[in-house]
Amino acid sequence: MFECVSVTIYHNPSCGTSRNVLALIQNAGIKPTVIDYLKTPPDRATLELLIENMSIRPRDLLRQKGTPYEELGLAAEHWTDAQLIDQMLAHPILINRPIVITPWGVKLCRPSQVVLDILPLPQHSLFAKEDGELLIDDRRRRVTSASNERDSELVIRPTLPDDAEQIAEIYNHYVRTSTITFEETVVPAPEMAGRILEIQSTPLPWLTAMRGARIVGYAYAGKWKTRSAYRFATEITVYVGPGLEGTGVGSALYRQLLASLKSSGVHAVIAGIALPNHASTRLHEKFGFKKVAHFQEVGFKFERWVDVAYWQLVL
Repeated sequence: MFECVSVTIYHNPSCGTSRNVLALIQNAGIKPTVIDYLKTPPDRATLELLIENMSIRPRDLLRQKGTPYEELGLAAEHWTDAQLIDQMLAHPILINRPIVITPWGVKLCRPSQVVLDILPLPQHSLFAKEDGELLIDDRRRRVTSASNERDSELVIRPTLPDDAEQIAEIYNHYVRTSTITFEETVVPAPEMAGRILEIQSTPLPWLTAMRGARIVGYAYAGKWKTRSAYRFATEITVYVGPGLEGTGVGSALYRQLLASLKSSGVHAVIAGIALPNHASTRLHEKFGFKKVAHFQEVGFKFERWVDVAYWQLVL
């Protein structure tokens, strides 16, 4: 159970979409705060903050079906944002639903599966909407079309044990095809799960990037050396899914990883890069890393010698 995860849903129990979203939240093992907003509507400051956090306009939150929308003439363009909010406060049924708040964002969750974009936690079981549409399959994975997955927001969150299988798939692609990693045999998912737990027990961050149900990259920090005087130095690593180089996934992961390290008191961050790797070099230099060392022919993979260089950032 993820009882420590704070989730709030502005809910209308008469709405099928709202009921589906609530059930999806509960299927992730979460007991959300449920606000029946028709009985307990938000005040003006709360509604304005919700709209701001969803990055939408007040008009985008208006519900038309089953409301006084047409009677009030709200389709007219002369209504200001403040006036539209006035109408929603006077007639809470005009507020579309459900609005969900999680640590990963705030969204108007229509259709129901949109909630999964801001709730990137494992679902506990197969899940179908009230109309029978399957959203979570019997492997507890999100059922989504390729186009919907591409359009899903990128979500960065702490890595979970259930991520190990997809993370291993990404990593093993590079084991088999590149010198980015010096491992030469694929890593089984259970072993990857052990590596994740080992890093997180230090405790240092291991982060996962997701689009929809698919893991598209990951990044983590490990100890640079085990001697105690090195305790403020870490070595970081990032991998993105095949074909996703240059799409911003690595940058998003590093942005959050470096912020986490800085807030935890880490002073020096080091990254080793097997050469040549222009994409990785550009990524690190984008974040201010400077090249500090170059070792010649220290690795041997695919019947050739490989150089390794190190980049460093002082936070």
